[in-house]
Amino acid sequence: MADPIAFKGCSRPQNDFLSSGAYEAGYGGSAFCGKTYILLLDATRQIGHPLYYALIFRRIEDELHEMIRYARDIFPHLGGVEKESGKLWTFPSGAIIEFGSMHLSADWTKFHGRNITYLGFDELVTFTKEQYLSLMVWNRVTTTELTPYLRWTSNPWPDERGDGIEWIMERFSIPFGIPPKAPIVTFTTDDYREFIPATHEDNTEVPQDAKDKWIAKNREALEPEKFKAYMEGVWGVSPGLFFSSFSRQMNVKTPDWIRERLSKGVYRAAAGFDYGSTSPTCVLKGEQDMERKVYITDEYYVPNKPIKHHGPLIKKMVGEGCPIYADPAIFYPDSKKTEYATTTIEKDFKPWLRLIAGKNRKLDGYAAIKEPLAVAEDDFEPSLIVSSTCVNLIRELSGGMQNPKSPDLMADDGSFHAIAALRYLMMYIRVPHMGREEKDSYGSFGYYRKRLKKTNNVGYARG
Repeated sequence: MADPIAFKGCSRPQNDFLSSGAYEAGYGGSAFCGKTYILLLDATRQIGHPLYYALIFRRIEDELHEMIRYARDIFPHLGGVEKESGKLWTFPSGAIIEFGSMHLSADWTKFHGRNITYLGFDELVTFTKEQYLSLMVWNRVTTTELTPYLRWTSNPWPDERGDGIEWIMERFSIPFGIPPKAPIVTFTTDDYREFIPATHEDNTEVPQDAKDKWIAKNREALEPEKFKAYMEGVWGVSPGLFFSSFSRQMNVKTPDWIRERLSKGVYRAAAGFDYGSTSPTCVLKGEQDMERKVYITDEYYVPNKPIKHHGPLIKKMVGEGCPIYADPAIFYPDSKKTEYATTTIEKDFKPWLRLIAGKNRKLDGYAAIKEPLAVAEDDFEPSLIVSSTCVNLIRELSGGMQNPKSPDLMADDGSFHAIAALRYLMMYIRVPHMGREEKDSYGSFGYYRKRLKKTNNVGYARG
């Protein structure tokens, strides 16, 4: 790696970025944190070599103006000579720093075949994943005296021109919903990546009173999610995201990590069950440790299969005798089967599973999920951990949106089967004791027993 550089006027995160030894490194977070300026400073590491070539991008050409303005403040002090209206700079050694744009997604092809020592992206959220990865191919050198490396800066708000922010967060292990406080290192096969978080507090060039006025103005002007992203540097928030506290870094762990936690003892175990005939049938197994933290250890998610297919596989996953809390509707006969049907889905599963009617109070169910997903003030980690193998649950927790008419409810189009299973599970495992006053409440055994008696269907079974 090229020799690191440091400037006395830079803040700690800025100097962390300038001194990073990673092949790929990103810098960003809130607005006003000096992203473009620090990117240009970093591009000067190797300008003493005649074969050094840096190529720094903004998505469209009109956005290069600010970069050129900063370049005019920096590069002349290092011997840089401006050409092509500030889009190209040459240095006494023969080194070159060039600014480019990629308005169309396929415009990256205009730059292929070059030996790009330093590859930079300003506001990475405006670029596509294809542009980023494709240009990496040409991030190379022809001499051992130079070291190729890639740098980017960005705010954490998705841009319609890019591919969203999830691919960036996944690649650099940036947590959802929690502003990182320290550099994040992600090890790869032969190197490592680094993300350096920053906020407006890290921009030492702007007076504090100016920052305070700017923040106060934007607190009124911006919607809450945008304020969290642009002012606080929070990644992963978007308008109407229902499980906004869910973080892949904080809430998702490997099976080995979870097994280590549970090796100290399991307080209780249970499963949540959401049945689908043509849509997916989903079962989640949860285990609670002695500190009452819940770990979702296994996921069953299979569409369009008969009950006799599901039953043995679910039994094998959850284990003998594990209580399974299910949608209470499956305890009620399906009138579509026959006019006088007495069978239930619960009965059809009875050879394999012990099903128990879960509570279908959605407001309470969502609250039972949301509260343990977040990191409590007096704790270091959340109380709900999901195994990395539960890919469908992770997908649904990441993508569920608020119901625009009822923000306390999720906008559910019938496709969130893992969330439904999680609701039934969490309503039991987080609130295990049902008082007498709840015996006949909606969704309880008593409620459905009374409904069955009214319809003269006596085939109700508790499981």
